[in-house]
Amino acid sequence: MKLIDRYLIKSFFLPLFYCLAAFLVLFFAYDMTNNLSDFLEEEKTVSEIATFYVMRIPEIFSIVMPFAVLLAILYCLGNLSRTNEIIAMRASGIALTRIIRPYLCCALLITLGTFALSEYCGPIARKKAQEIMPKKASTLTQSISQGQNSTFVTFENTKANRIWNLQATDEPNKFRYISIRHYKPSTRRIIRQLEAESAEYIANYGWYFFNVKEIIYDADEKPKDTSTYKKRRISVYDETPEIIFSHSIDDEMNMNLSELKNAARTVKEESSRYYSLKADLHRRYAMPFACFVFVLLAAPFGIFHTRAGMMKGVLTSIILCLGYFVVAYLLINLAKEGKVNAIVACWSANVVFLGIGAYLVYRMR
Repeated sequence: MKLIDRYLIKSFFLPLFYCLAAFLVLFFAYDMTNNLSDFLEEEKTVSEIATFYVMRIPEIFSIVMPFAVLLAILYCLGNLSRTNEIIAMRASGIALTRIIRPYLCCALLITLGTFALSEYCGPIARKKAQEIMPKKASTLTQSISQGQNSTFVTFENTKANRIWNLQATDEPNKFRYISIRHYKPSTRRIIRQLEAESAEYIANYGWYFFNVKEIIYDADEKPKDTSTYKKRRISVYDETPEIIFSHSIDDEMNMNLSELKNAARTVKEESSRYYSLKADLHRRYAMPFACFVFVLLAAPFGIFHTRAGMMKGVLTSIILCLGYFVVAYLLINLAKEGKVNAIVACWSANVVFLGIGAYLVYRMR
C-alpha cells in the first residue's frame, strides 16, 4: 500500500468512527427516553439494560452505516480541499479518480462487513435483546428462545396444503400434541388429519410420530375411516423444525437468509406472504451496497474550492442520497405487494444511482 493510500484511508476512518459513535449516542438517548418506563416496569438491572443496547448495535449499524459513510467522505474530502491538499495532489499529477480510489475500496469492504454483520450477528443479537425485553417480542419468540415447553405453534404449508399444530418442548427436535390437517386447496375442506401424542424429527430420516391416530374425512368433513399406530415414520413431510419456527415468527428481522429462504419455500407463490419474504430476502443483499453508492455520489461534491461550492456540494449529495432511499424503499414496498419483481425492486436504486455516481466521477475528471 502506497503512502498516499494510507494517508487517505486514515483520514477517512477517523470521521467515520465519530459519525457512528454520534449516531449510536443519539439512538440510545432517544430509545432510552421512550423505553425507560418499560425498563422500570420490568425491573431491569443496569447490566441487563446495557446488554439490551449492546445487542441492538448490529441492527443500528446496518441502518446508519450508509449515512455515516456519506458524512465521513464529505468531511474527509472537504477537509482535503480546504487545506489545498487536493490541489497539491493534482499538481503532482495524481488524477481525482486516483484520489477517491482508496475510499471506494474502503466502501466496498464496509459493504461486505455490513452485510456480514446484518446476516450473522443481527438476527441473533435481536433475539437476545428480545429475551431481555419480552414486551418488545412476540409471545412465540419469547417462549421459543427461552425454551419453554408450553408453546403451541401453528404453521401452514400452503404449497403442500397442510396445517400443523404442535407444542414445543425443551428439546428442539421433539414435540407434543401434534395435529396435521390436510385440506383441499380450492375449498380448504379437511380431507385427512393426523394426530399424535408426541413426535421427533431426525435429520435425513424425517418425522417419527408416536401414539398416532389418522382420520380420513368424507365430503361433509365427517370421519370416514380411522387408523391407529403405536409408531409411524413419515418421510414425505418436508417441513423441518427450523422451517416451522422461522415461518411462525412473524418478525422477518429475526430471520437470517437461510430462514427467509426456507420460509419462502413453504409459502404458495403469488401470496402476500411470499412477496414479502422475497422482497426482504433481496433487500438483505442489496441495501448494504448503499455504502459504496454513497461514496460515488458524494465524492464529486466533497471536492470544492470555495465556501459556496462546499455548501452546494454537501446539500446536493445529501439530497441525492436521500433520494436513493426514497426510491429504494418505495420499490421494496411495491415488491412486497407483488406489484414489482423483488429482484428489480431491490436492485434498481443501486443500479440507477451507481450510474449517476459513475457519471459524476467521470465528469469530475
